[in-house]
Amino acid sequence: MVSQSVLKSVQRYAKRRSQTKASSQENVSNSSSKEVMQQISDAALAPLGPEFERRVTAQGKQKAVAWLVSAAKDLGHQAGRLMPEYQKKVKSDGENSANNWYIEQAGIIGRQYVANK
Repeated sequence: MVSQSVLKSVQRYAKRRSQTKASSQENVSNSSSKEVMQQISDAALAPLGPEFERRVTAQGKQKAVAWLVSAAKDLGHQAGRLMPEYQKKVKSDGENSANNWYIEQAGIIGRQYVANK
């Protein structure tokens, strides 16, 4: 179920955020492309968790799940639009720096999405 994968992403990101910044940067530099993409997804989706819980209470689970699925799709599209800039950053700043930038930007996108909805 899509909502379960989104909630798992939220949980993974929250756990990862509890690590120190230096440790997180080290993890990115030693990560495969698949792991980095998962971190990007987790960062974008993490802000949805509290909003999802609020919506469950206010609107019921069915409407909250529908919002969560729609939000996850929207955020996926928004994060995907960062790819051209990411590719430029890989060339100019190196892959590790670009990965950290992409993860940070994905988190910003997620927070802005929730703030504006």
